[in-house]
Amino acid sequence: NVDVGEANGATALQIAAAVGASDILLLLLRAKAQLDKRDSSGQTALHAACSNDNSAGCVLALLEARADVNARDAHGATPLAVAAACDLSATCQMLVGGSAAVDLPDSTGTAPLCLASALGHTESVRVLLDARARPDHVDDSGTSALHAACEVGHGSVVRLLLESGGAHVDAK
Repeated sequence: NVDVGEANGATALQIAAAVGASDILLLLLRAKAQLDKRDSSGQTALHAACSNDNSAGCVLALLEARADVNARDAHGATPLAVAAACDLSATCQMLVGGSAAVDLPDSTGTAPLCLASALGHTESVRVLLDARARPDHVDDSGTSALHAACEVGHGSVVRLLLESGGAHVDAK
């Protein structure tokens, strides 16, 4: 059974996606592996692929197979949030092209743009802004992407957010 999971619930499809083994992933998809089966943390194979810069082929294959691009893990994180947190701007671009919701927040209200901004991931921030992510979105604690970038001194991200025209410099 291709969908049997390990102790943490990870399936062979998730493992192949996590390590970037697109050839194996394609074999598993042909064997009818469940696209959106979740491990114990609620992550799917697409989440796993979005955490590895060697998994672009897996991301593409999963998107073509119609994996849920907006699936949320146990913390509410989407594959786009995972890619943004890992600064995988090309993966972010693929997900956006696959109709990922750019402003879908996690369980704390944090959207991918705020996450990428807090981590100083300039290229991912650029991709998200180009995809019309809302710079004025605030999380449950009232933090915006601009606040998050300022708190940790990411000047290049602050510049991008200000140039986007959507960041409110006087927001509290």
